Amino acid sequence: MKKIKGFYFEIEDRIYNVPILVVFGDYDYNQKILKSRLGFEDEGQKYSGGEAGIIERQEINNGKITKSLFSATIWIPELTFTIDNYGAIAHEVLHVALHNLKKVGFNLDYENQEPLNYYFEYLYKQIIDKCFKQYKKRKKI
Repeated sequence: MKKIKGFYFEIEDRIYNVPILVVFGDYDYNQKILKSRLGFEDEGQKYSGGEAGIIERQEINNGKITKSLFSATIWIPELTFTIDNYGAIAHEVLHVALHNLKKVGFNLDYENQEPLNYYFEYLYKQIIDKCFKQYKKRKKI
């Protein structure tokens, strides 16, 4: 399989309703997508193998927070379909899964880890599925 970069997609988290933006591309492409989709640029690691971010926005009415809205981002420089690449994707998905579970009050411990395992699998499978769809789409071109 070839390397693919320069694409993004969103996955719908139907469990905790946290939209997740997934970007495959170099740092500048990631910044462009973050700015166009979310209205800001990331100040994270410029030369890393990937990154996960959590965005919290608050609705304020009459000086009081009425609603907190969360979304997440995952950035991977390129899609290579290698063991290392799958590992990098899993690494970033785990960051997002842990954060989202913490936000809903889930306390992770050895006796209570199944929700994390199922949630991680749910998110990871959606991302990998969309990656293969992107590969098949580009293969036809």
